[in-house]
Amino acid sequence: MNAPGGDSTAELARQREHRILEDIASDVPLREVLTAVAALVEFRLPGSFCALHLVDPVRQVLTDPLCPSLPPEFGASTNGLPLGPRVGSCGTAAYLGVPVLTGDIETDPIWEGYRQYVHPYELRACWSYPLLSPTRQADIPRSVLGTLAVYRRDVGVPDAASQPVLSGAIRLASLALEHARTVAALQESEERYRTIVDNSSDGIFVHDRLGVVVDANRRALESLGLTRQELIGQSPMLFDADFTPTFGERLIGHLSGGQSLTFETRHRRKDGSVFPVELHISPFEMAGEIYHLSIARDISERRKVEASLGRVAHMLRRAQSIARMAAWTYDVTTDAFRGTGELAEQLGASSDHPVSATVLAQVLHPDDRDRVVTAWRAALTGAPYAIEYRVVLADGVHWLYATATADEVFEGRVTRLSGVTQDITARRRLEEQVQQSQKMEAVGRLAG
Repeated sequence: MNAPGGDSTAELARQREHRILEDIASDVPLREVLTAVAALVEFRLPGSFCALHLVDPVRQVLTDPLCPSLPPEFGASTNGLPLGPRVGSCGTAAYLGVPVLTGDIETDPIWEGYRQYVHPYELRACWSYPLLSPTRQADIPRSVLGTLAVYRRDVGVPDAASQPVLSGAIRLASLALEHARTVAALQESEERYRTIVDNSSDGIFVHDRLGVVVDANRRALESLGLTRQELIGQSPMLFDADFTPTFGERLIGHLSGGQSLTFETRHRRKDGSVFPVELHISPFEMAGEIYHLSIARDISERRKVEASLGRVAHMLRRAQSIARMAAWTYDVTTDAFRGTGELAEQLGASSDHPVSATVLAQVLHPDDRDRVVTAWRAALTGAPYAIEYRVVLADGVHWLYATATADEVFEGRVTRLSGVTQDITARRRLEEQVQQSQKMEAVGRLAG
């Protein structure tokens, strides 16, 4: 069987091929493109019936039959045929990934059990070609995307004149399928990205290089009480309560240098209310254009917690001051105490300079020094530390009570102690007064 020749036929065929390529590039629906491919084959090979199928890689079956010149019943009967080594020409070609050319359906054993599909239409020959992905990857076989088959009512296989027609059609159909798969994967990726972005707990804004909003996620719109139409195309001045043109110029200047910035500001809702946000902005390039990605995190709860912690810390410092108590940690490696200002005051040191064990040793009462040093050394081995001792300061002798435990140990050695020191001078003086009073009372009874 020969393909028709003639300059006019060849020129018309080239025009059709060019139009099909344009349709692929223009994202024309896949079935329309494949229908045009089938029509081109039938135009170049008179007396032929072109049929195309897609391959479902998960179920391993032929799907989505497209047979424009055969009755719909034919396509319906072939939909869902399995891939296999003896499943007619198309099922076998898709299974093996190579062309399967049946010159006589009645005698070819691979058609056993499947001839009933073609008998009603008096089809005698079937040339089936796998449509392989044009994309090649090292050591990975190209996947079979579908099949292109040519049915005829006379027996025989394609001759040399038909080969260029079939090769061109296979190339067009494969390109169309690969393009459709790529577009579908891109759309799926975009939808997945949009789903992730829209479900983010942070507001996400995309600005152009001048700061104009060109996109935003659902959280950003909800946080501001704005619709997409109200936000897109607007300057940050619409919703940033602290934004000024001067600040915007400085911000764009930093971002144009490739820097990312993080700072706090206030966003303003449509109703005029404001709320604090932490803003992280970074530049990125897309399609040759510079954009700014802005992630806004509502820190209202953080501010409430910080305020609450501030009040608690103030109350704690106040309570410690009233109780003349100092909480501290001691870093063994650096020989440094860290804690509240009361500790420096208790040891007669300046609050501007770090307190160390050396400072403590310098003010220890001579009669208590050995006892304190012994207890301190034991604490550094993990023993409990609880001791009363005296320190000699400029205004006299003070009594302190200290307790501490090891809260950081590295390779069996204590590296940090946490403790509390309380000035108990008033209590000890009161105890001494009571003891003195009791002695005087006892002496009085003896004298009486």
